[in-house]
Amino acid sequence: GGWPGPGPLDVAAAPRGNVGVADSAAGAVLRFADSTAGAGSSILPASPIQGDRWPLPEDLERPSALAVGDSLDPWYHPSAYRLYLVDRDGRRLRCYDARGRILAEIRPAEMERPSDGEARFGYVELDYYGNVYVSDPLAGVLYKLDPDLQPLATFPGPGPAEEAVVGPRGGGLRPRLGA
Repeated sequence: GGWPGPGPLDVAAAPRGNVGVADSAAGAVLRFADSTAGAGSSILPASPIQGDRWPLPEDLERPSALAVGDSLDPWYHPSAYRLYLVDRDGRRLRCYDARGRILAEIRPAEMERPSDGEARFGYVELDYYGNVYVSDPLAGVLYKLDPDLQPLATFPGPGPAEEAVVGPRGGGLRPRLGA
């Protein structure tokens, strides 16, 4: 078996055992069941027969980053299954439910940032409360949004740490460890 799409860019695993892959070149988010991904013990080559596409709207373009919030995860407080997906070369972040319905959407231009320069969403992480953290490598900031993609904060923001973040790409939150 080979990879069913030509351009995987990001991966997210959920406690249910599913693995989601943002495949920019295929213009899709591919889902694999735990048995396809290796049953949690080792990674096996993915089979194009067993992977399926997340049912997303047709206007999805070049997905590049994703995070999955799973209600079965004891370290994820919201009782909902959500996909947070960056597409359009970082120009859009959407929240979808398990059926692919759009629940919320935001664009980098809507975010408060230290300068009026160009902005693009990078990678996405979720915390225990379902808050969404998304990097912006062009603006040099990290955004914090609520689960409905309403802006809460911009880091580093104004102040002495203004130059502390240069071109952030991704990050990692470990809710069970408090970080």
